[in-house]
Amino acid sequence: MASLEKTWVDTPPEKDSYVILVKREGNNNLWHSLMEIWSMMNSVDVLRMSRHQGTGDALYKTPRDVDNTYIVMLDDYTEESTFNLWQFFSSHPIIKLIDMIKDPSKMPTPLQSDTAHIIVPMAGASNPLWQNDWAVRDCREAPLLKLLVQRVFEHYKVPLEAGPRPVVSGDDKDIVVTFIDRRGTRQLINNVELLQALQNRYPSVVVQAVDFATLPLPNQLRLVQSTDVLVGVHGAGLTHTMFMRENAGAVVEIQPENMGHKGFRNLAAMTGHKYFSAQAKMVLPEELNVDIAPGEQAEEKDSKEGDQSAAVRRNEPDKPWQSSHVTMEEDRFLALMDVAIKSLYNEGMRNHHII
Repeated sequence: MASLEKTWVDTPPEKDSYVILVKREGNNNLWHSLMEIWSMMNSVDVLRMSRHQGTGDALYKTPRDVDNTYIVMLDDYTEESTFNLWQFFSSHPIIKLIDMIKDPSKMPTPLQSDTAHIIVPMAGASNPLWQNDWAVRDCREAPLLKLLVQRVFEHYKVPLEAGPRPVVSGDDKDIVVTFIDRRGTRQLINNVELLQALQNRYPSVVVQAVDFATLPLPNQLRLVQSTDVLVGVHGAGLTHTMFMRENAGAVVEIQPENMGHKGFRNLAAMTGHKYFSAQAKMVLPEELNVDIAPGEQAEEKDSKEGDQSAAVRRNEPDKPWQSSHVTMEEDRFLALMDVAIKSLYNEGMRNHHII
């Protein structure tokens, strides 16, 4: 629960000061960062709905209190793509504790006078979305999630659209497939060949691979809004499912073998998207002769363990999926994409025969 440093017994001051203390778990993970920001928003919303016993006024009011609210980061992580969203309830630049220690003059005036209300937001994992994400959830209405999405788009002044993308008469490429091109762990190691095979199979479909980590968040939002089929290996990039045009797209998740995570399936259901998944064989980085470059076919190292070849080790259930790459046969990848792409053939004003 969010907490206030002091309790109003008598009539509260005409305008109070607030300091939101934040300690992030880490950075550069879109899912974790958004969950923490969402918990902060939920915490402040609780204060907006809560009432002072004496006056009946809200404990926090917007937009009035935004000008007198300060965000203090207790950690010293670098600024990730979502960093600016922490200012949703503050009109002041974010302050880091380490900077205040080095230069006390940077401390917000309310903290210096010890008169501010201190707000400690709920933890990121405590918000409603990050619950039971290893189980299938039958949830089709998610008003809190919709509010988060709306706030993110409003904050960055990016138009938020819903429903199938408008189709221009005569447009022969009215479906856009975006592949999340991971450059760290869990790469789809033969992705260039697979995407080329997909493009050859569907010449009227736009097929693009994008490294989302290279784009500012507003650009990521615009890109996802123009995407009809979002494809990726299990990872934080699939968080963008929530930012696709609501009730309009398809999400394809390639999971490492023996993995049963349902979080992105549930997220797709909450936002009205079709969802398709398949598992792929895992390959540890050390099983490869060279580091994987985009589009480079991976080769297994010669095994020095007799019958314990890389192919055998790849089927071990305890292989760490977090740090493994994955590989998928072309026919299985195309079969997976066939279902996703064709599910949108007659959405909105599109008009395509299935066969």
